[in-house]
Amino acid sequence: MRDRRGMALWAVFGAIAVVSSVLVLRRPDWDRLSDLHIYYGAVRHLHAGHPLYDYVAENSGPFTYPPFAALVLSPVALLPEGVVQLGWLALTCAAVAAIAVAVGGALALARQRRPVAVAAIACALLVSAPAQSNLRFGQVSVFIVLLALVDAMGLTPARYRGVLVGVAAAVKLTPLLFVVFFLFSRRYRDAGRAVAAFAACAAVGAAVLPADSWTFWTGTFLNTSRVGNLASLGNQSVHGMLLRAGVDGASFPLLWAALVAVICGVALLRARQMALGGEPAHAAVLVGCATVAA
Repeated sequence: MRDRRGMALWAVFGAIAVVSSVLVLRRPDWDRLSDLHIYYGAVRHLHAGHPLYDYVAENSGPFTYPPFAALVLSPVALLPEGVVQLGWLALTCAAVAAIAVAVGGALALARQRRPVAVAAIACALLVSAPAQSNLRFGQVSVFIVLLALVDAMGLTPARYRGVLVGVAAAVKLTPLLFVVFFLFSRRYRDAGRAVAAFAACAAVGAAVLPADSWTFWTGTFLNTSRVGNLASLGNQSVHGMLLRAGVDGASFPLLWAALVAVICGVALLRARQMALGGEPAHAAVLVGCATVAA
């Protein structure tokens, strides 16, 4: 009976994935997988011999990630954009399912109940706003979440733990908070491997794209205006909240820094308690939420 319920829920997951993907593909060209379009255009721009951070898409979006991210994304330029869009949607849904498997496996559930719970989690995740946003815009965030979550939960072999966090941070900087989490949780070797992996990926980016690496690390990564309208409702960070509340001027950086310090401090201390208490999955999710908020 439970097997049937699990299979039925996975069928629901598949139906949600198909319907969501069709709705995305039916959007106008200018509003379809807009972030993916930026990745695609930036990589082709780079392959044509142009500076990576000079690229601006038709929707006025520039490439905002480190040079290593462009190297990781380079294969997409070898395929027609329509094929890339289909593949990206499929991989996004697969990543959501993988996150559900990781989280469901970490829950203290009876073995016979776990398949149903995992399928239910997958369905809930796929209809959530973050997952639907990743599908609509073709964002890389869901893959970053998967890498950091699996690593922080300790699902990778012990000798490699921390590496995936470092690689994820080399593509998008936000997972670096997990390095602090490793230190708080006395996972010193994991923190060292994360830093080493991050540095190694950055070094690869610098070796292959020296000029673009210099441009990024000497200023582009601090230019938050490149990300877009930070006051939009899509930005659920403290920064976006303060902008929407009308906070501006000289007090803004200090207030933002104070709130971020409180959020990250409380989250890291609580995550440390969870991790040392045998709840690594809960701790990893909490740190992930803190990175989004901060």
